[in-house]
Amino acid sequence: MTQRGVLMGNQTAQTINDLRYTYKTYSNQLLKVVNQTAIADQNGVNGDFKDGSSGTGNDYVYDDNGKLVADLNKEIKNLSGTNGIIYNHLDKPEQIKIVGKGTINITDD
Repeated sequence: MTQRGVLMGNQTAQTINDLRYTYKTYSNQLLKVVNQTAIADQNGVNGDFKDGSSGTGNDYVYDDNGKLVADLNKEIKNLSGTNGIIYNHLDKPEQIKIVGKGTINITDD
């Protein structure tokens, strides 16, 4: 997926994101997204895509049931690096931990 736009200091549009997606073999589980543009080294400074693992490892972690438990691109993880999303007995998200921002607690009635 590519995204073009004008950055501050430039008058012409340029490619801001050139994203490459990697999926788990024979699955629809997304493992990582890598930005392959010339400005990728700025890693999200311009409001563009921010790569949590800098292209070196997987960005998304799933539990044994296939539920997403960590998203390194959005800093959704706990301090040890995994299980930033905790699910209740109905497999609905109950708590989401975002490093540097806080915790979201979701209550269903």
